[in-house]
This record gives sequence, C-alpha cells and structure tokens, in this order.
Amino acid sequence: MTPSFNRRFTLQQLEKTKWEIPTTYPTSLVQKCTELYRNRPLEAYTASDLQIMLTQQFSPQYLVPLALELIESNPMIEGRYYPGDLLFALLRLPASVWEQQKNDRYRLQAVVDTIRSFYQEFEKMNHDFGVID
Repeated sequence: MTPSFNRRFTLQQLEKTKWEIPTTYPTSLVQKCTELYRNRPLEAYTASDLQIMLTQQFSPQYLVPLALELIESNPMIEGRYYPGDLLFALLRLPASVWEQQKNDRYRLQAVVDTIRSFYQEFEKMNHDFGVID
C-alpha cells in the first residue's frame, strides 16, 4: 500500500510545525533528529534515518510505512547498528501506534510471520540433515 503523503516533503512540512534552530545541541542524537525532521525530504531517508527516528518515536504515521517498504523486501536490513535493527525499531513502537495504524500493523505481522516460517523451515531442514548443532 502506497502512503498518501508527498515524499518530497520533510516531516516539518508535513506536520506543519516550525522548530526553532538551537544555537547548540545537547547531544549528537538530538542534532541528527532535528536535522532529519527539519531538512531531509522523506524520499531521501535511509534505513539508518528511519531506525533513528522510529527509535525516538518521531512521526510514525509517516515513517512506519516507509520502514515497512524496506523490511518487506529485506527484513534484516541494517539501519545503524546491526542487521534487523530497523525491524526491531518497529517492533518496539508502543501499541498505541499500531492501534492507529492497523493496516501497517498487518503488514508488520506478515513480515514477522514470514520470518517465523523461514526459521521453522530452517530448523526442520537442519534437523533432517544434522549439519548445524
């Protein structure tokens, strides 16, 4: 399902908010999130950008559909830290996000079901052939 928002816009433009430009940032994470929110169009977001912003729970109504597009083609895509961290960021979002974004929840469930199915098949094959302990 294609999100119904303009990916050429930044989160600030989509949410119609204006953040003040701080003279200093308390942490590099705050600086990165501020820069992404204010300056980067959604079409330019990387897996790393999505992982950072979703971990901080920024604008899930816009970022969850973009993250789902990536994990649907590669569930173990690496954002910033390790393979699967973007998926993990989605799984750690609060239930309230998924209550508001039911279609996205079904998409996430389908990815998780695929991973479970693959794992079960792997375990069966390994049991049958005894290659890995």
